[in-house]
Amino acid sequence: MLKKLVFLTKWIVTLGITLSLPLSKAQADPIDNNVDLVDSIKPFTPDVSVIGSASDNAPTEFHVSLKMRDLGGLQARIDQGEQISPEELEQRYYPTKEDYQKIVQWLQTKGFSVETFPHRLLIIVQGKVNQVQNTLGVNLKQVMVEGKTYLATDKPPRIPRSMKSMVLGINGLQPYLHAHRSIQSVQPLSLTTPFVPPYSISDLKTAYGINRVALNGSGQRMGIVVTVFPYDSDLSTFWRNQNIPQSLNNIEKVCTGLSSSCNGPLTEEETLDTEMASGLAPAAKVRIYATGSLSPQAFDEAYSRLVIDQSYSSTKLQQVSVSYGFCEQSISPSQVLTDYQFFKSLAALGVTVLAASGDNGAFGDKCPSNSSSFSVDYPASDVNVTSVGGTRLSLNSNGTVFTEFGWSGSGGGTSSYFSRPSWQVGPGVPTGTQRLVPDVSVVADPKTGVYIYWNGSGDIVGGTSAAAPLWNAMTALINQNRSNLGLPPLGNLAPRLYPLINTPNLRDITIGSNGGFLAGPGYDQVTGVGVPVFNQLVNTLSQF
Repeated sequence: MLKKLVFLTKWIVTLGITLSLPLSKAQADPIDNNVDLVDSIKPFTPDVSVIGSASDNAPTEFHVSLKMRDLGGLQARIDQGEQISPEELEQRYYPTKEDYQKIVQWLQTKGFSVETFPHRLLIIVQGKVNQVQNTLGVNLKQVMVEGKTYLATDKPPRIPRSMKSMVLGINGLQPYLHAHRSIQSVQPLSLTTPFVPPYSISDLKTAYGINRVALNGSGQRMGIVVTVFPYDSDLSTFWRNQNIPQSLNNIEKVCTGLSSSCNGPLTEEETLDTEMASGLAPAAKVRIYATGSLSPQAFDEAYSRLVIDQSYSSTKLQQVSVSYGFCEQSISPSQVLTDYQFFKSLAALGVTVLAASGDNGAFGDKCPSNSSSFSVDYPASDVNVTSVGGTRLSLNSNGTVFTEFGWSGSGGGTSSYFSRPSWQVGPGVPTGTQRLVPDVSVVADPKTGVYIYWNGSGDIVGGTSAAAPLWNAMTALINQNRSNLGLPPLGNLAPRLYPLINTPNLRDITIGSNGGFLAGPGYDQVTGVGVPVFNQLVNTLSQF
């Protein structure tokens, strides 16, 4: 594992140099001199059962991910708080048009259908099993995972050596991999008396000092990445039950998957995310990106659409939350780095991305049974994402905080993929070289959960799936205040928070454990830098 981590760290740092190889040099290589993309697949885990060979004519799909240029240089600018125009990203950092077209033409000559994108980070490829096997040198098999069948391979795909400097990886050859939702303990429960669980939006505003500022999210647009669209009737009832001045006119729906799948079977996740964000920032627009699937490739398409909306359309986002995750150990390096490029692009464009840290404490959600004890979730571990952990909150009868502890399920630990960013320093941050999660927290324990209205009834829910959209909405309020002062949106939020450890902007959580780490003074891997004292934080984050 250590050798792999060192390789990945060096690979990320030198990516820009690799990408700058002249096209003429690449063309000189013989086309049949192929190389394996070993980072594009993971070995089959014990829960993957091979049940037969794939039919030659069965339809299948995969993604080709291309490398950005000067990735290290771009990250350094983001870490310094710079925001970069779409035009400059296009000219300096996205793959060149020549490289992109070369790969597209190669795929087309092999008989594949392709879908291309203006950012040139991704190509969606469709064809038949025999085409995939002949072109990529893989052996697709029928496999069964959790009672469902898929076409997958455990052999690395191969591409011409002349394209190695351009291609980050080929994703989608193991479609049984799925994200999990960070939501806990859904049970029927109506709104109670004030400041008693399940907590209403008004309770939360009082507990965290949000009621002390005259902000409602006006002029802001929050993105939410989910699998399907929530019911309009549930949203309307949720707002009506709590006297929230919100309207369906503020809800925008974008299907990034197949149109039929975005209205598929509803889970509580989509409703929770939308109601928390829209309730806490009622004048903001909420743009729901529905993937239609829990596969990594479905999320790639959603992240791609986010970048397109931000760069190539009049639709602009200032913040977006993701309440889904993958155990870092379960997904391939190329998949992680594919999304890393999307999140880097969003951060460069001034978008704050927030992700739930997970609900299985220090052990990672749905990690392989043969994995090591501790793990973290992705994308919460990405250095361009603000990771949101959870607390257990008890309030006094007047809404002041009685106790707030680190929640036992709050995902936290040390990344296997990402090096420690330069900004992750301060009191309590342990020594080391790898990225730590979470960055920040808010209420998540289902025993002191939040009220939602889902599928026609009131429920109490918890999990960091509640915490991430709450921070999404709080970021919208901060960005509203910044906009009123003529300031740009925050962009990557986490670097702004670490200098505020042990200041009145954050309430330190010093009690609690997630099974691997203890909450304590300053930063900790249960609750991060703490929870917001919002009326203080909003002013501090509007001074630069």
